[in-house]
Amino acid sequence: YWIDNRLKFFAFSGMPVDIKSVDPAIVKAGQAGQGAEIKRTKILPPPFQFLLQSLQKTEDGFSLPVAEDSVVVHTADDKYFSVNRAVLSKSPIKIAPEVTEIPFSQEALAVIVHWCEKHGVDGKSESTFALPVTHTDFNLILQSDWDKQFNTNILSRPDFSDVYIPSINAADSLGLTNLVDFLIVGLGCAIR
Repeated sequence: YWIDNRLKFFAFSGMPVDIKSVDPAIVKAGQAGQGAEIKRTKILPPPFQFLLQSLQKTEDGFSLPVAEDSVVVHTADDKYFSVNRAVLSKSPIKIAPEVTEIPFSQEALAVIVHWCEKHGVDGKSESTFALPVTHTDFNLILQSDWDKQFNTNILSRPDFSDVYIPSINAADSLGLTNLVDFLIVGLGCAIR
């Protein structure tokens, strides 16, 4: 009895009951004939290029050869990475002659290097946010493909379990205010 009344309520409340009234592609598929499928093609952005190469410290040096134009970076969590010198020079991290020591984690290094490669030290995100942000999925409010890929490949990586707080602290200590603003919005979405 209550199911019948509920259907009557939806039918007379102005809410769409029939899925064909919501998605015109379903109507076209139904008109095309039985078993017809509409194939939707999605243009994929280019793959995200990860700018850090992980290294292992050995007795003789490192597990992989370090290129002439690369810098070895040692993070606070005792990880070594090879980063292209031109890419690292776009960030406010000071490059040392041998091994560059930084006081933040590998996650924070990845966030800072990728952000500075794309936007520079003073650059802003292409996405704009109307505050307060009440979304739970950061990708829903990001407007550029690069921002979405940055979120998916760097900020939301499963092996980067705690990325926001260390990255916010590192970016703040380096004076990357626009990155801090971007990360705070992402952290707000992650908390919700």
